[in-house]
Amino acid sequence: MSLSKRELEKQEEYRAIAREILLEMAIIRTCHCGAITYETYNLEKGQIYGSVTNYVKKKYPENYDYKMLHKFIDLELKEAHSENDCAYCSNLN
Repeated sequence: MSLSKRELEKQEEYRAIAREILLEMAIIRTCHCGAITYETYNLEKGQIYGSVTNYVKKKYPENYDYKMLHKFIDLELKEAHSENDCAYCSNLN
């Protein structure tokens, strides 16, 4: 396996871990249809990074690249909407 392919797989794995834990900790939520995520937190980013990092240390001790983890936490938080404004869910009601 080439180095670049392994790096892409590692990035995908860390993004999935970041998203999973943010959802488990209710820092973000998904809409009913799962199309978007939205914010549900009142914490500062430093507190979020610390909480998620501690959770990863316990649940995924083999994933210790915390710089990459923080990169994907930040990305997930940036992509989260400020409220549940999913157009698909709105059309269902």
